[in-house]
Amino acid sequence: MAEVGPVIERSLLAAKHVGKWTGSDGGEEVKLSGWQKEWTAKVERRAKGVVLIIACVVKNTPGF
Repeated sequence: MAEVGPVIERSLLAAKHVGKWTGSDGGEEVKLSGWQKEWTAKVERRAKGVVLIIACVVKNTPGF
């Protein structure tokens, strides 16, 4: 059980801060130059992917 403690702690921390990390503020305006300066551009922060945690709890199972 001791080896899963840090994983659970880090997962709870990530769940708490995911909104701030993905930047739900609408994006950052970018100034363009040259022939593109009439364009409206933004840099938006998005989540990079999906995390899958597979946990197996074996309790009172024959053979383990």
